[in-house]
Amino acid sequence: MGVAEKLNAVKKYVVSTTLAEASWENSTFIKQDVTKAIAEKKTEGGNILIQGSTTLVKVLMSERLIDEMKLLVQPHIMGTENGRFLKGMNTELALMDMQQLENDVILLCCKPKVKRQ
Repeated sequence: MGVAEKLNAVKKYVVSTTLAEASWENSTFIKQDVTKAIAEKKTEGGNILIQGSTTLVKVLMSERLIDEMKLLVQPHIMGTENGRFLKGMNTELALMDMQQLENDVILLCCKPKVKRQ
């Protein structure tokens, strides 16, 4: 199965403050109560992939709704207009796994550390 067919077939949740609807096949639109909706989806099991939204990652991390982060580190330095991806986040992570992929890309699998009381 090709990538496009797989993406079309899988259930998707679109979180947006600017779109009016999610028109992609098998998509559910989430516009309000995002943390509540994601918490409910987590109880259904399976993995949730967040792609392309630093804002959503920060919100879900602050609500402790992210169990694992997979970060791809590219051997390429690129600045952004809006600052850094992790700017404003303060979460201690535990490195669970590390792999070197093609083209010197490093995959880091991390889990948020549980804070001791």
